[in-house]
Amino acid sequence: MRRWILGALGIVTLAAITLIGYGLVDNMVITPRRPVAIVGEVEIPLVDFEKAVRYRRVQLINEYQSYYQIMQYLGTQEQQYQAPLDRIEVQLDDTVGTGRNTLRELIQHELVRQGAMEIGVTVSIAEVDKQIQSFFGYNPQSASPTPSLGATPDPDALSTEGPSSTPLPSSTPYTEEAFLELYAGYIENLGADTGMTRENVEELFKLQLLESKMRDIVTADVITEEEHVKARHILLGLEDRELAQDVLDRVMDGDSFAQLANELSTDSISAGEEGNLGWFPRGQMVPTFEMAVFSAETGIIPTIVETQFGYHIVEVLGRDIRKVTEEIARLRRDQAYAGWISEQRASSNVSTFDWWESRVPTFPTLEQRFRD
Repeated sequence: MRRWILGALGIVTLAAITLIGYGLVDNMVITPRRPVAIVGEVEIPLVDFEKAVRYRRVQLINEYQSYYQIMQYLGTQEQQYQAPLDRIEVQLDDTVGTGRNTLRELIQHELVRQGAMEIGVTVSIAEVDKQIQSFFGYNPQSASPTPSLGATPDPDALSTEGPSSTPLPSSTPYTEEAFLELYAGYIENLGADTGMTRENVEELFKLQLLESKMRDIVTADVITEEEHVKARHILLGLEDRELAQDVLDRVMDGDSFAQLANELSTDSISAGEEGNLGWFPRGQMVPTFEMAVFSAETGIIPTIVETQFGYHIVEVLGRDIRKVTEEIARLRRDQAYAGWISEQRASSNVSTFDWWESRVPTFPTLEQRFRD
């Protein structure tokens, strides 16, 4: 009986040790390698996802600190910065939402890598080194002031928000030794918060360069010069059809368009400018107005143009091929790049999973950073 009890106890103990061992192996080896998403044939493992989430939290905390310092400095004007502080706190508390956004970014990163590989776009080690040196303000060819160790720099251009965290210059000489020391300290601090290694950080800089190259290629054909029209109008309400016809008849008979616009137009912005709308390309006005203006000859349009805003008496003052504004050009490039990303995603057979939701990191925290 004693031997039987001892034997049974040994079996139970062995089974318990086996289960504990398997649990440790599963938690420390197997699960970290499980994919949270698959892009084409490339798996994004949990371990990379966890590092990326922690890195995103570091970015948010650094942004919070920047706003907080500005708010403290401004004193009585601090309330205008409370909204972004509240927004960041909400994001940090929404762990699953932060996880989803991070996963979306990781998928986009992989789509860019695969798209670049397809057309042979690469980034050299020398380019990465130069990018890192530039980010930390170090130029091997000339002496420059040493950046101070302030907020954690953010080499990931895709998700940079808020005030810049680029190191600020001081008066001491900036040598290669100082740069390497600064970079090593950055890696050490970031590694403590996120688990990222030097290789992970260099990969972020490499990705930034790769995305910049791909963006330039994808948006190379975006139209930045196109036909513009210069026009002016007199706007009257939808209840003033008869008045609109009377005004049109008067300007067709030679009455001053500018004077009538100043006196009668209900467009508060252009009325004081003699009805002048300036130069504009297609896509800036409501469709009915745009169609009438771009299809008309230079001069007064002999019919009333009706839109949801009222009745327009319009004079086309000129036509020209001009550059679009930088804001419009940037918007078009953004749209073209987003469209390319969507096409890459649709053609790459992307699979995502949700088992990771219970594993989203909640570290680092605001409390921990402010306590330190």
